[in-house]
Amino acid sequence: MRSPERMMFRASLSRLLLGFVALLLLPVLYPAMAALRGVLVGYLVFAGVELLLIRRAIGGGTRSFVASLVDLAAITLIVHRLGSVSTPLIALYFFSGMLNSLVVSLRVGVAHAFLVTFTYGGLLLAESRAWLAYAPDAPERAAHAPSMSEIVPAAALTSLMMFTTALIVGYLVRSLRAREEALVTANARLEEISRRDPLTGLFNRRHLIERIEEGLAFARRGRAIALLMFDLDGFKRVNDAQGHLRGDQLLREIGFALLESTRQTDVVARFGGDEFVVLLFDADAAHAERAASRIVAAVRAVGEQFGHGRATVTASVGLASVRADDTAASLLRRADETSYRAKQSGGDRVELAA
Repeated sequence: MRSPERMMFRASLSRLLLGFVALLLLPVLYPAMAALRGVLVGYLVFAGVELLLIRRAIGGGTRSFVASLVDLAAITLIVHRLGSVSTPLIALYFFSGMLNSLVVSLRVGVAHAFLVTFTYGGLLLAESRAWLAYAPDAPERAAHAPSMSEIVPAAALTSLMMFTTALIVGYLVRSLRAREEALVTANARLEEISRRDPLTGLFNRRHLIERIEEGLAFARRGRAIALLMFDLDGFKRVNDAQGHLRGDQLLREIGFALLESTRQTDVVARFGGDEFVVLLFDADAAHAERAASRIVAAVRAVGEQFGHGRATVTASVGLASVRADDTAASLLRRADETSYRAKQSGGDRVELAA
């Protein structure tokens, strides 16, 4: 599970444990509450179902909202049965609000605090007007129904604490989530940088080897995979005559040309120096040869543009299709040997591995 789902799961687990403790202790401490065992068992069943829904990523915000309503109803029932002004279990409102603020947005947390304030205030009013019996499961408190002078400070204090809890926890959670998202983004960026050649922006050798291993696994399942290895003809002369900065610029332009002349599914990598590799997925021999020819033409065009009409560099390409017994090393070796043969034959061409 992702971090938000883990937090929701733990909050719901806390709710389940609290319900279990209430089921065990409340009937012992207040025997008259034994009649509410069925309600508490139903609450535990609901909490268990919510855990399952969180585990399966079902429900999202609607699930959290319904859970907060069920919590509010259960807590209000318990508080009413034990005395809305005199029972210490009023603290359950704040515990529920804190758990709710951990897993929902700040706006929803504040809305929940408002709902708690409205519900508790309504309960106090109903008991003070004798619309509801006060503390029916705590006989020693039943004769002390709240007066209007007690309702106002109780409701005000509850409201203040609920909104304060929602705001503090909500802002802390928002800050933590923002930092977590920034960290995830930074890690993703670092991972991407670690797979790239810093000069050309193409994939580097480490990532290439990983993708070749992946390609070999695909090939064993019947997919056609080919690899093109090539180095540049005449690149050393550019470096010697025009300097390394111009040589680096040429490499960047060739890298861009390679990306333009291959598919998004192909893996284009700088192997080292003036050597490049293109891994072709779902490419039989005919398709791979056409792709290699496009690359030769693209490199030649860059060389001509760089040399103002004269091809300063060209490409010698070795093409090797994956065999059943190939490893990454053997595939690269065959393509490299074929590329060398293309260079020895004059360069600016494609040679097929035997």
